[in-house]
Amino acid sequence: MECQLPIITFMSVSCIVLAAGASRRLGHPKQLVSLGGQTLVEHSIRQAQEAGIQHPIVVLGAHATVIRTVIESTFGASVSILENEQWEKGLSASIRVGISYAMKQRDCCGVLLITCDQPYVTADHLCALIDRFRSSQRKRIVASLYGETRGIPAIFPHTSFPALLALEGDKGARHLLAEDASPAVIRFEAAALDIDTPGDEAKLAARPAAEKVR
Repeated sequence: MECQLPIITFMSVSCIVLAAGASRRLGHPKQLVSLGGQTLVEHSIRQAQEAGIQHPIVVLGAHATVIRTVIESTFGASVSILENEQWEKGLSASIRVGISYAMKQRDCCGVLLITCDQPYVTADHLCALIDRFRSSQRKRIVASLYGETRGIPAIFPHTSFPALLALEGDKGARHLLAEDASPAVIRFEAAALDIDTPGDEAKLAARPAAEKVR
């Protein structure tokens, strides 16, 4: 699985996997829900790696100890694991932790934001986002489009970092996507499914694990 252009170049794209939530509506950590023999957080990391991201960043919060153990046993040192001590303040706090870390990386021209609870996001789709970002000279936001919603996975150029750092509460990056007058979008209806409730988990369990959405 390779994008049309290499990911690690003079100007690189970082990937932040947002996985800090407490999963209160689900009743147990969604990060560890099983999908085809792997957990959802492992799935997200693996899709990023297959898309060419060599060192994804994972932001943990609630249940951090047990989730960290799972990630480290599978991926070792190939993943940077951060802990958001203010995870109860909402998604924006995790975004700030991840962006602050990515800004310290040399030659980071943008970040790909993904979550751990979109089980049908694929490396192919992430590659498409990255290729579109590069074709825009790394200057435009590139978002996923499902239904009428612009959402993540999405790539934000470095010029968007101040706005991402200014997010507050449980307001995520979708707020910025809605305000952008002309983001580049790639339709991917499968990104609409996320795992928030027992009903969502039941739908995931009922779908064949080998079924892929491309």
